Amino acid sequence: VIPAQDPLSVDENSGIGTVVGIVAATDGNVGDQLVFAITGGDAGGIFEIDQNTGAIMVVRDNSLNHEVTDQYDLTFRVTDSAHAEVTGTVTVQVADVNELPELLGGGIADNPVSVIDLRNVIVDPDDGDLLTYSAVSSNEDLVIAAVAGDGHTLELSYPAYSSDQKRTAA
Repeated sequence: VIPAQDPLSVDENSGIGTVVGIVAATDGNVGDQLVFAITGGDAGGIFEIDQNTGAIMVVRDNSLNHEVTDQYDLTFRVTDSAHAEVTGTVTVQVADVNELPELLGGGIADNPVSVIDLRNVIVDPDDGDLLTYSAVSSNEDLVIAAVAGDGHTLELSYPAYSSDQKRTAA
């Protein structure tokens, strides 16, 4: 059994059909058909090996997340026409890809407060990423927004606010 390279690598969030790599095997008996199968290390059913070629592919969408599992140690079996078999192991490393930050809940719309800690509104799924914020108001006559010097606090002011207007952050 000859892994193409060990470890193999695949980007997190890779889609169905992404080829991770190929394992190969040789048999001294000319004409023997080799059959490949994954036998362990894939409890989530994320990978599949082509039984004829040894190509390892992703078969579940949105299942590879570096922040959850950064490596899989797959065991596989190769069987020939005479039912002789050999097993092997290949490591698949899940490469970290920069992902977009996500809004928590509904963001800050219809929030009546004038100071908002953005760490409670936006989260980045990538460990250790530093978020940089900027403020843009869709109605500068109603809302003036600025990110405070601490870099994570949004300060809102409502210069044209009157009691009959709804205070809505832009």
